Amino acid sequence: MTTSLLQIGVRGLTAAQGALATTSHNIANVNTAGYVRQEAVMATAGGLSTGAGFFGGGVDVATVRRHYDQFLAGSLQALGSQRAADAARSDGLAQLDALFADPELGIGAGIDRVFAALGDMASRPADTAARQAVLGAVDELARRFNAMGTQIDQLSAQADARLSLEAGQVNEQLSQLQRLNEAIVRAQASGHAPNDLLDQREQALQQLGKLMAIRTVDAGDGATNVFSADGQPLLVGQQAARLAAVSDGTRLVLQLSAAGAVHTLDADALGGGSLAGTLRLRDQDLAGAGAELGRLARAVTDALNAQQALGVDARGNPGAPLLAMDSGATSLRALPLSPAQLATGYAAVAQPAQANAGSARVAAFDVVRAGPENTTPVGIAFADPPTSFTLTGVPGGPLTLPYQSGQPIPPAPADYNGWRLVLQGTPAAGDRFEVDRSPNPGADNRNALALGRLANQGLVDGGSLNQGYASLLAKVGTRVQAARGAADLSARMEGEARASRERVSGVNLDEEAANLLRYQQAYQACARVIQASQALFDSLLAASGR
Repeated sequence: MTTSLLQIGVRGLTAAQGALATTSHNIANVNTAGYVRQEAVMATAGGLSTGAGFFGGGVDVATVRRHYDQFLAGSLQALGSQRAADAARSDGLAQLDALFADPELGIGAGIDRVFAALGDMASRPADTAARQAVLGAVDELARRFNAMGTQIDQLSAQADARLSLEAGQVNEQLSQLQRLNEAIVRAQASGHAPNDLLDQREQALQQLGKLMAIRTVDAGDGATNVFSADGQPLLVGQQAARLAAVSDGTRLVLQLSAAGAVHTLDADALGGGSLAGTLRLRDQDLAGAGAELGRLARAVTDALNAQQALGVDARGNPGAPLLAMDSGATSLRALPLSPAQLATGYAAVAQPAQANAGSARVAAFDVVRAGPENTTPVGIAFADPPTSFTLTGVPGGPLTLPYQSGQPIPPAPADYNGWRLVLQGTPAAGDRFEVDRSPNPGADNRNALALGRLANQGLVDGGSLNQGYASLLAKVGTRVQAARGAADLSARMEGEARASRERVSGVNLDEEAANLLRYQQAYQACARVIQASQALFDSLLAASGR
């Protein structure tokens, strides 16, 4: 019985020492990322059968168990992927929002300056300084468009650089997981789980999940197989895939090389992670903003150039284009015109004859189609009674048409020699009007006024140019707010999942301190058992020596 008592004491001492070591290990790793709390699991050492019954043999440490919940870990991994995707997109959109908020790049202010300069030029068409101010405003507007387009391109280039960097990080994590799988399979041959290696693998999986959404499958021998969100093998057995950011001729795409095949992964195939968020930022948000900006630049270019072409410059020449734009891009440039080349007037003018007796007057004269026929002389003569008039010098003329005050001549969409005329008032019989070459185009402001009226025309989805830019700002702002809300929500959900995991797997220092005292007392008590065993043995020896 004395030997049995010694064995019980030694076993208890060893078990208490193991529990103390495990508790100390927990305390030491309280700040280690991904560490899962461990516990020394005790089991009775079995009993010794005697005539008086079974006497216990003490205690053994059966194993060291991790307090790990795979469902909580999987939830944290999935939510971590979603948060990383939302954060990557939100951060990029915040940069885009700051870009549109920069007053130095404000397109709206540039548009306002152009039309303010056009209004001033319409008041003083013969003033070279007023004409030069228009050219300066147009040039500044082009520079603002280009600067904003360049900034968007730079944000897209940053996204490409991040894709390349994070593709390399995916490969590093897969290589680490491959090494950890090998080590875990070898270690589990002992019959016990290598807890610290399992923690390292779990941490590597969490890090990989922040880059791209993954699914894991237990291989049965201690290894874990890893697949992408759309089922592509990332790590199966000892075969690890490779992810690369390569150019498809127009942009960088992510290609996964696995099992002898190459697969292109888009944002949907990635499922989540910062790679998916970066792809959505580049291909949806930045591309959308760039396309909207390009559409606005195209509307500005087409409108100004088209109206400029309808007029003539100070020398009577057809208006030359103000702006040029590369096809499918935001690259806008003001063409090198002199102030005299601004088309402020029209090639033709409608004037009443000096002998007219009625109150009819020219209310409007617009060139709607530029061409040499604009200056073909046209006569308008009112009959007796003056309820009709005869047109000469027009195609198919002479024409006799009824007269109605304020009615366009001819009604839209037709035109005579590229122009449309509106007479207003009551003519007298024999009154005449003539359309002929403009005598002083350099002092004519009619096309300058038409250029200024573009400010309020529906050139962008039925709205003005400034309304089109405001719509672009609103779309960017909506994307920013939605992305920020999604990032806040996913961060909160990930935090809740992390808290749930920590309640199960995290180290509680108060609990560990209590365990430390408990196992220390057990250790001391077992030492007293050994001491008692020694005392009994000494007494036996003393009694035998008499």
